[in-house]
Amino acid sequence: MIAVTCKCGYTADLFDFTRTPISGDLPPGHFQCPDCGVAWRRKESEHRILRAGSEATIIAGRVDIVPVDSRL
Repeated sequence: MIAVTCKCGYTADLFDFTRTPISGDLPPGHFQCPDCGVAWRRKESEHRILRAGSEATIIAGRVDIVPVDSRL
């Protein structure tokens, strides 16, 4: 279980934030508070690959939270 707390104070499992009462599942990466209806999505930037000789390191991209329109 991954607990998420909305800014309104509602706390529930992450799965509860991926569905709406009427239209069901939200698109991947979209979330909506079942209590207050605030909605957001994850916006990820491209990862980078750093190479040094025969070795490579992958650096994860930045993850931002972007507000989106809520759904019923």
